[in-house]
Amino acid sequence: MTGNAASSGVSCEQPVPAWADPQFFDDINSPILWCGGKDANNSDLLVAKLKMNRDTAAKVTLAIDPVWAWSDLWQAGPTDLATMAAAAELPKNPFDKRQYLVQPFGEMHFGFNRAALEELYYGNSGKPLIQVETGWFYTAAATIWSQIGGLAGGDSPITAVASTMALMECGHELLTIGARGTAVDAYRKALACLGTDQAKDAVHRGVRTLLADRYPHLSGGWITVYAQKILSKFGLIGLGIGTAGISLKIFSAIGDSTLSDDVRQFRFTPSVSAIKASAEKARLSRSVPGMPEELKGKWCSHSIPGDCFSANEYLAKYPGFRFHSSSPARGVLQATDYVFCLELDLGDSCTTAMTIYLRYFPPGVAWDCVKIEVVGEGWPGCNPDYTSEHDASEPRVVKLLNHQHGTNYSDAIPMYSLG
Repeated sequence: MTGNAASSGVSCEQPVPAWADPQFFDDINSPILWCGGKDANNSDLLVAKLKMNRDTAAKVTLAIDPVWAWSDLWQAGPTDLATMAAAAELPKNPFDKRQYLVQPFGEMHFGFNRAALEELYYGNSGKPLIQVETGWFYTAAATIWSQIGGLAGGDSPITAVASTMALMECGHELLTIGARGTAVDAYRKALACLGTDQAKDAVHRGVRTLLADRYPHLSGGWITVYAQKILSKFGLIGLGIGTAGISLKIFSAIGDSTLSDDVRQFRFTPSVSAIKASAEKARLSRSVPGMPEELKGKWCSHSIPGDCFSANEYLAKYPGFRFHSSSPARGVLQATDYVFCLELDLGDSCTTAMTIYLRYFPPGVAWDCVKIEVVGEGWPGCNPDYTSEHDASEPRVVKLLNHQHGTNYSDAIPMYSLG
């Protein structure tokens, strides 16, 4: 499914921007509900929204930094998992700054810049813009979260921070554990750990550090009182949940992991029109390797419409177009002859048929066909003779013939820079 999924249970008020064609799975029964749209205040921002459709938590990983983020739990930008882990003083931080924990049935919104999105797409990384991952750790976090919320007076950001840090302290092995039975045992060990004074002290320090940084307007005393209210409930967690209940809670979430990865991914793709525009821009912006500075731009004749030279236009038509060499122009002091190859059909050079010979006249260098070619080189005459077309006060280029076939010298018409 692409675009704005109005039926998905999460809504985007604005349509998808014309330059985007986001891809996501749209099904009201899916574990993750998605929609895409544009930012109402900035058409160069793509808005991506997700909503958990299960009674479990999950890790949300972003491929690029968002311009802004919002969580219904925080009612503002969410705190990332790496920051939580750092505050928890874990010896090894398994998270990064683009990873977040979303609560059961929680909702998160992100705004992404067009330039960053296109860099992600054209960089061929293959990464989804947003990846949602469930697992033992996040399911356990949801269980602890919901229980503490019930015991300590509601589902708040502080409850979320305390629950997540608690599991980082006591249940970090759930991040990498594989076997189901082992996971249940690890979960029960984590619950027992949470009731110890050592765990409570560690979590208390982490919660205070994080909340003091995030909410500088709150007093240290208030944070301590509220944190202690939550931490005092840790010993009660799981008292009413037997092994079967734990297994059911964990296995129901893990069951979603058998679904296709597409269900849990939001991918960015430019629209067809944006891809075409980008391709055209790239085509026009390509440059010829080693192109002499003085020949850049487009050069055209004053008297013959359409008689022009542009290295970039040749490159667009002949992808193998290359600058080959240069030398002083024969018989014309200070002028330079340049050789270009439409294709290097001889390996490191090209046949005459694939060659363009160009002569460059800097300002102040005149051209006199009769004087140079008839008197100087012995030709019977110049026909045609474009001497009068030369304005020596301006730089000019002429495209020389690959072969002189007639009795007389065939002159080339000068072209002037269009910038």
